[in-house]
Amino acid sequence: MNQVSVMVASHFNPEGAYLTTFALLEQLENSNLEWEIVLVFDGGDPCKWEQAHPNIRVLRLTGSNRTGSPQGTRDAGIRVCRYPNVLCVDSHVVVFGISEWVKQHVQLNATLSFPAMIGGSSEMWKMYGSVFDWEGSFWYKHVLYQPKQWEPYKIVETSHSGFMVSRPWYLESGGYTNLQVGYGAEETFLGLKSLMLGGNNYLIPTVAHAHYQPAGRNEGAESTDNYKRNFLVAAYVFGGEKYLRKAEAHYHHQLAITPDIQRERVKICAGPYHGDLDALRLHLDKEGII
Repeated sequence: MNQVSVMVASHFNPEGAYLTTFALLEQLENSNLEWEIVLVFDGGDPCKWEQAHPNIRVLRLTGSNRTGSPQGTRDAGIRVCRYPNVLCVDSHVVVFGISEWVKQHVQLNATLSFPAMIGGSSEMWKMYGSVFDWEGSFWYKHVLYQPKQWEPYKIVETSHSGFMVSRPWYLESGGYTNLQVGYGAEETFLGLKSLMLGGNNYLIPTVAHAHYQPAGRNEGAESTDNYKRNFLVAAYVFGGEKYLRKAEAHYHHQLAITPDIQRERVKICAGPYHGDLDALRLHLDKEGII
């Protein structure tokens, strides 16, 4: 299935979106893919370059449609994409090997797939996944700088600055939902949602994306209430009260469980692991997935 929608999510970063889009065009125009680029702007003003190609579509969120969060902007974009394979990149990312990525994603029947990430700012490294922290932050303990193998392999989650998602699965599962606000925990939420509903998340080590977000862009975010709440939402939705208590102790923050959060928990409890995160962890351990 040589079809892909590339969704570029941007929040007041027109320069980054410009560079990302033209890097995409350079590959897509010289590929055998049937493709489109969907630019989703959370605010901002129209620019001439947004009309650079007939395969580019623009969704600009204004007024009451503004999301103020990566989750909401990506959700809006994924929902208007045309093709079943949606490659999602933020507006500070350049992807290498799109055709190979699409091919592998389809062959693996992946719910989510990720490439290696080339670090930016003041450091330069390649990230091939991470070791998940189940008992504390509900994010990662540390990143992995070497691939497990050179063939695609299953993982829990990794950076969502570049990922591919099965659009049919995304729509059926409800995707991110509107439970989280602002930066933080979107990787955890979508990655664990895929696994808890029986999906497969793969890292494709032969494909990479460069992440050129400036150092310090999200400085201070980890101390905000929204950031902490986002991780607590994920802990409760996928692990229930047991994991919520662990996360609350780690973040020194309490979560008020709203009806929307509870409905998402019920959805996860109807999945193959019945909302039992320990059962998923046992499966991951047996399969050697971290």
